[in-house]
Amino acid sequence: MAKSSYNKFFEINDIHKHFSGAKALSGCSFAIKKGTISVIIGPNGAGKSTLFNVISGLLRPDSGKIIFNNTDITKNAPEKIARLGISRVFQKARLFDNLTVRDNLLLALNNNETSMANLFGVPKNVAQKHMLEISSSLEGLGLTSSIDKIARDLSYGQQRLVEIVRAILFPHSILILDEPVNGVAQKLKDKIRDMLLRQKELGDTILMIEHNIDFAFSVADTVFVMDKGKIIAKGSPTSIRNNKTVIDAYFGN
Repeated sequence: MAKSSYNKFFEINDIHKHFSGAKALSGCSFAIKKGTISVIIGPNGAGKSTLFNVISGLLRPDSGKIIFNNTDITKNAPEKIARLGISRVFQKARLFDNLTVRDNLLLALNNNETSMANLFGVPKNVAQKHMLEISSSLEGLGLTSSIDKIARDLSYGQQRLVEIVRAILFPHSILILDEPVNGVAQKLKDKIRDMLLRQKELGDTILMIEHNIDFAFSVADTVFVMDKGKIIAKGSPTSIRNNKTVIDAYFGN
């Protein structure tokens, strides 16, 4: 892999992670280009979520390096990694169920003006300052009328949309999504797809895990196929569909 073409924006270099002797990640390596959408696919147990937990700092790899914006972030704590510009959406929705959509989104814009002490009562002047940004993000998603709803009263698909919007609002250089359309109805899948493509047009860089192959291939610039803890193939959606190694390891299952 020609690392120089990526200018070390984001690279995973020979990452290993074992759990009680079982190999979850076994020499995983890849790099992504800035301003693109990259999708990781692979069978269950391939190590995809473990990889995202390592990237996010929730797990410490046994060996290897993670380079982000020319900086080694391998040993950084999760909160520091987030502050450096990696915004993550987990496999299952993680909203604050007792907060409104508005307040869940305001948390993404939390800065020196708002602290965790204000979590359940963001000052009005701060809320007003950010409402235009929040309203703009909700426009076109069918959620504008839900802005004052309690998060637990939304459908699962709507919660997923809010969570992705929150991750987008959080200041970031790269957005990482773990199965963003899992359990989401087709109409909302289409909205999520359009939202991600729009973010790419705005210059966002997105890395995601996705089991829904049709959805993955509809948004991906590059597809990485993962099996047994490492990347076994890389290419465009078309080339991956026709890759015999991929067919045997993934599509053939």
